[in-house]
Amino acid sequence: MTEAGNQGLQKGNRLTRTTLFNAEGEKLSSKPRLVGGISTRILNFTMGGFPWAMDYYRKMTGNFFNPQQFNLTKENKDYASLSDVERKVYERTILSSMILESILQSNLHDIAPYFSSPDIAAVMATMEYQLVEHCDTYSQIINSAVPESRRESVSESWRSVDQIKQKSALYVEQLGKFQKDQQLWEMYRNLLISATISGTTVPTEFTVIYALARHSKVVGTSNALKFIQRDLFVQSEFLQSLIKALVIENQPLGTPEAKKESVELVRELVKVETDFIHYVSEAMIPGLSEVMITRFSQSLCNRISKTCALDTIFPGITMSPIPWFDTFTEVRK
Repeated sequence: MTEAGNQGLQKGNRLTRTTLFNAEGEKLSSKPRLVGGISTRILNFTMGGFPWAMDYYRKMTGNFFNPQQFNLTKENKDYASLSDVERKVYERTILSSMILESILQSNLHDIAPYFSSPDIAAVMATMEYQLVEHCDTYSQIINSAVPESRRESVSESWRSVDQIKQKSALYVEQLGKFQKDQQLWEMYRNLLISATISGTTVPTEFTVIYALARHSKVVGTSNALKFIQRDLFVQSEFLQSLIKALVIENQPLGTPEAKKESVELVRELVKVETDFIHYVSEAMIPGLSEVMITRFSQSLCNRISKTCALDTIFPGITMSPIPWFDTFTEVRK
């Protein structure tokens, strides 16, 4: 087990997986550590070490939904009435979001055992379930909208669309660095990328579907995406809080050099995502210009950077350029 100094672990310290149960673990009354601690792995919610994590757990469990609850009976007719560009946007946006959340679910499953706090493990397990639930919802959307004769070709189209393949490969490469090298710094980067996917990348993709719904197209799909979006924003907020706590516990993660590298990383991810949306939409979606998409993604990213105590990633972007986006954040059960 790595020893922690007064300033916490160093960026290059290697982390180890927790055991199933450790009878020699520290008492619950001891000051817990996010990483590098010695935990029994007992999930005792009455004496959790990180009350803020449990707050997120309660919030997440209160947001559960059933993918079968959404009314998608009109999606096949709406899909048939879409223009060629709109249909391509619809298919590739849903597929891209499904791929991103699948990657994120697998990643959380891999990284969770390296946190010494069972509180964090409980929240991540809940997040994993939600991500699986989201992918089920995407599948329900495809099955409801796309004719049976085209479902396989749509679901497998990522194999032939270079933009989706390249974007997915980038996230796999970046997140996969922790799998290859379980250093503290790679965990930090991993969490920052994950928070960006949940809080910026996927919500940016949803704006394209919402723009269609504003013109009474694929409304059932947009209603389902609202529930997913609600989950993702909460997940991103949790990951941001986790990043902040990790930096406080391990001060080398908060140096100016570390912050600069983090800003450059997120800036690259945002550019890759906005380039993808520009490619898919071809500037043909009414009420959603390329400038709006770019600035919207940047505004979401700036919120994350502020919470994580990073420098502003995109100066000058102080508010959302899509005034109607907030109308798609209200979830009605």
